[in-house]
Amino acid sequence: MTFLALFSILNILLRIPFNFFYLLGNFFVGITWESTENFILYKLKYKFAHRRDSIINSFMDIVFFVTGGLIAMFILLLDISLFFVSTMVFLFSSMILLDVYALKTLKPTKNKNEKRHPIPRE
Repeated sequence: MTFLALFSILNILLRIPFNFFYLLGNFFVGITWESTENFILYKLKYKFAHRRDSIINSFMDIVFFVTGGLIAMFILLLDISLFFVSTMVFLFSSMILLDVYALKTLKPTKNKNEKRHPIPRE
């Protein structure tokens, strides 16, 4: 709520469009998340495989975050019900893709003695 009030005041006083502040906020949150992910979660050993992201990976994460925010902002400006429907479609499709990926990679073994991922011997 504080950000919204600040953006509204700056919008009125400086005549800068609200969308520009939305873009800056989106960019700021993307950078904050990448910093949190690469420093705090890494120190607490919550990071997957305990590896830091490369600079290119961090940059692309920020680009994807800002792009997704801009798409959401554009849809939200069109119509609020369209925003909710598109968000629901995105979340359900992500859930389905994750389920398909999990079923594809985590196939159950037929035999209890069989290893899941046998290492090929040369």
